[in-house]
Amino acid sequence: MFLVPMEMEFALAPSFSVTTSATPMFLSVGYTSGVGLGLGGGLRGYFSGNAPDGFWLGAELQAALVATGYSGAIGVDLQPKLAAGKPSFSFQVPIGYAW
Repeated sequence: MFLVPMEMEFALAPSFSVTTSATPMFLSVGYTSGVGLGLGGGLRGYFSGNAPDGFWLGAELQAALVATGYSGAIGVDLQPKLAAGKPSFSFQVPIGYAW
């Protein structure tokens, strides 16, 4: 599996931001390979510092579509997250349930 996650964050207020993300992917298992795309968005509230720099709590909704030569699959994931970091790097702890 090869993923290239990309994320943009937009500060709407000093303590609030929204995010959008895209993740192109390539999968290979045995004799089967496929491509896919994950899209998502989220909200973040900052407890220290100003958005997008500091300690935050938020939630992110992701959806992914993967297609092979034989079939396809769709996945949806909602994750609450607790993190701290700078705009170029963050440490995140996803907590939640994927279905």
